Amino acid sequence: MAVTQKPLNPPPVRKAPALGQFDPARVRGIFVSLVYGFAWALIALSIAGTFYGARNLDAPLLTPWRIIADVAAAPNLAAMALLAQAVLGIVQWGARQMADHDARWWLLYIAALALSAWWNWSAYGDPLIAIGVPWLIAGGMILLGDIFPELILVRERG
Repeated sequence: MAVTQKPLNPPPVRKAPALGQFDPARVRGIFVSLVYGFAWALIALSIAGTFYGARNLDAPLLTPWRIIADVAAAPNLAAMALLAQAVLGIVQWGARQMADHDARWWLLYIAALALSAWWNWSAYGDPLIAIGVPWLIAGGMILLGDIFPELILVRERG
């Protein structure tokens, strides 16, 4: 019977290749943080769009610091815009979840998305066109700006 012995020096554990001097897990974490930051920035823009669009005013795209002054001048309206976007976001998320069981919920989802997109178009549409963005691209940017945060922040069920 042969006697076997474990090696004195175990074989090295292979690590995933590093990107230069960066740890791949850290690079992934930074990327995920940037994507989430982008989603929250779109939500902030949607709240500002509701703040201006519900009053049928143009958002100050070229002077964004004016938003702070406008919010300070009308904090109640800013709170209502925040509340409106929170309700619309919950309705969009909930209706999309309920649509898995009954397709009629898609109508509520589309209605909430359409109202949010309409307020954002009212706020951002004319200023985007004024700076030279074609209206179809401006509309697509506004619609995608309403849809992307939900796609980024809501994880799919496994």
